[in-house]
Formats: sequence, C-alpha cells, structure tokens
Amino acid sequence: MEKSNPVRDVIDKIADKLSDGHAEIPGSPGSEPPSVDEPTEPRGPLRPKPDQRGPDPFSATGQEVDVS
Repeated sequence: MEKSNPVRDVIDKIADKLSDGHAEIPGSPGSEPPSVDEPTEPRGPLRPKPDQRGPDPFSATGQEVDVS
C-alpha cells in the first residue's frame, strides 16, 4: 500500500479549488495576485495598491508644501 504524501495532497486540493474559479488564493487581496508556485528568483517589492498612497504633503501649520 502506497503512503499518501501530505504536501502533494494539499497541492492537489489547492489546484482543485483554483480550477473551480471560486476559491480565494491565500495572501490576497494584494496589488499582484500571489503565485502558487514556490518563488525561485528574487524580486523587488510589489507596487502599492491605490488605497495605500502616502499622505498629502502639508506643513505643521496646515499649509500645502510644494514637493516637486
């Protein structure tokens, strides 16, 4: 009798869920959808999502600051 590989079982379950198109991928929402495959190459940071922009530039007195 062949033993079941628990890692392979999890991968198969994830693949089944993804093929249905109804499952959310762990790690989402993000600015880029996460990969199911293990990363093998380094990469830079992801772009920020639109709702993650920095604060508007104002001084301590509330005056707008020209940052260009």
